[in-house]
Amino acid sequence: MQKKKQPALKKKPKKKTQPKTLKFYIIVCIGNLPLQPFKTLPKTSFLMDKEFLQKAKEIAQEIKKRDNFLVVTNHDADGISSGAIIATALSRLGKKFETIVLKQLYSEEIDKLVGKSENYIFIDFGSGQLSELKEKIRENFFVLDHHQPPAVEW
Repeated sequence: MQKKKQPALKKKPKKKTQPKTLKFYIIVCIGNLPLQPFKTLPKTSFLMDKEFLQKAKEIAQEIKKRDNFLVVTNHDADGISSGAIIATALSRLGKKFETIVLKQLYSEEIDKLVGKSENYIFIDFGSGQLSELKEKIRENFFVLDHHQPPAVEW
């Protein structure tokens, strides 16, 4: 018996799409002077944005000046991977640090963290708790988060 030839599948023409836009929110509190580069940039251009890169350099320089960090990261994929990147960077800089993974940064969790370290880095959350972090941890924290923060008065 001869096999029937399958008709060739027609390829659908590719639709032209606009580049996806990612929102980058990096909130950092250094002392009482927050650095707040809020950016909405095309997916491929954030590495080319001079202001974004300058703020990232300022954050890195401030972290290099400090030691004894508590890295607090979200338990999801982007939180864990970002936490691992920060932990690797701190390790390479010879900084002392501990890492804690949390499901969410609830008020009770913030209370438990107070006094555990000299400096804190919150990853993948914290933008929604800026006022509480400023009140309880004061000025020695960094928040690296891509979630949109609420309006906060500094």
